[in-house]
Amino acid sequence: MLYQSLIFNTAIFKQIFYLRCVQNIQTNLPNWYLLYTAPRAEKKTQLELNKKGYKTFLPLQKTLKKWSDRKKWVESPLFNGYIFIETILEKNYTNILNTKGVVRFVSFGNKPVIVMQRELNLIEKILGFAENLEVTSEIFTLGQKVEVTSGTLMGTKGILVQKNGNKHFMIEIESISQKVLLNIPLKMLKASEKISPI
Repeated sequence: MLYQSLIFNTAIFKQIFYLRCVQNIQTNLPNWYLLYTAPRAEKKTQLELNKKGYKTFLPLQKTLKKWSDRKKWVESPLFNGYIFIETILEKNYTNILNTKGVVRFVSFGNKPVIVMQRELNLIEKILGFAENLEVTSEIFTLGQKVEVTSGTLMGTKGILVQKNGNKHFMIEIESISQKVLLNIPLKMLKASEKISPI
């Protein structure tokens, strides 16, 4: 079956997105933020934060690990080195940074960036859509805008891209500049409009 790929492209709006987040930040209210963790310490860091009573979100995907003598399905972080946390920044900033495994907040202009709820909702939809997702921060050639017409990602817009000679459906998670690769049947996509490559 033929497949296409979509990237929820925000490259040209990225600076605007970050500036909006910084300007609208209200540190005395609960918001979702993003933390950098120590390498391969996402799960342990989540446990430490949960012990302190924080609400966290660590997107996990099932991946097939292969060794010379066996294969095993394991749950691995979708985004290596990242964990989402909901907190009142003004009250808990220092306590969070002092948590084992936490490196720092993802920031722009020296201020932690707020992660929009719509992005978390999109990640949850992605996790429910497929296994063995591919995540990359690579820059791709942009093409025609498309929209998913059915399924859990219905209404999601993006751009047809090509990587290694194959066409894929990709979605970008704005706050961490990561792109998730999905295989989507052509029948589930419709053309939206043409754009020029950036």
